[in-house]
Amino acid sequence: MWKMNSMSDYLPFLATSVLNEQPEAVQALMRVWYQTLAYRTAHLDEVLSIEAKQAGVSLEEYNIILKGFKWLTPEECLKTFKPGNTMGSVVYASRVIGEFMLGQKLILVSQIPSNLTSTANLLNSI
Repeated sequence: MWKMNSMSDYLPFLATSVLNEQPEAVQALMRVWYQTLAYRTAHLDEVLSIEAKQAGVSLEEYNIILKGFKWLTPEECLKTFKPGNTMGSVVYASRVIGEFMLGQKLILVSQIPSNLTSTANLLNSI
């Protein structure tokens, strides 16, 4: 079962109205997220067992998962939310993955959230 556990799981789904009408609230949310990641880095041994439990896997399995995983810095996030023509762009990757899933009949409609570039603008102000 897919669980939404990270800030990046939620951000693309923030309503455009929230991004436009309450950007300071979204910026505060992002600042707290990066404070959380700083705490995570400083207390990794404590945090890993909590994350593994939340993911529903053993600590050993979780460590295997993490080998191919990287938390992005605010600067890296900003770069990934910019439109582009490689899989390094969330906007481009969303289109490619949406088209693939549509072609495989895994989804009925491929929709790219219209607020992906608005998200990049908010990340820029952190």
